[in-house]
Amino acid sequence: MKVLRGFALNILSFLFILSLMLIGPAFMLNSTALNPRFIVTELGRLDISALVEEIISEQPPSSDFPAEMQTALIQTVDKLEPQLKQEVLLFPPSTTTCWEKPRA
Repeated sequence: MKVLRGFALNILSFLFILSLMLIGPAFMLNSTALNPRFIVTELGRLDISALVEEIISEQPPSSDFPAEMQTALIQTVDKLEPQLKQEVLLFPPSTTTCWEKPRA
């Protein structure tokens, strides 16, 4: 009887750990990358102009991207960044994911 109880306990422990290993990452993805509110918030906090400047500064000097084009790109991104962030913030946060039922 002790062997049977120990075997059942091992099986249940294995199933419990397996379910935690599967549910943990799924819950994390659902609350971050698959959450529309999270994505809108993170896109609103992203500094696009600094990101573009960093990418351009990492280009080797002998690249086919002239300095005039680099400055024009940085100026354009600086000018359009507020409008882009405003458009992103207008995204409806009540959008549901594909597996959720629409809210009434």
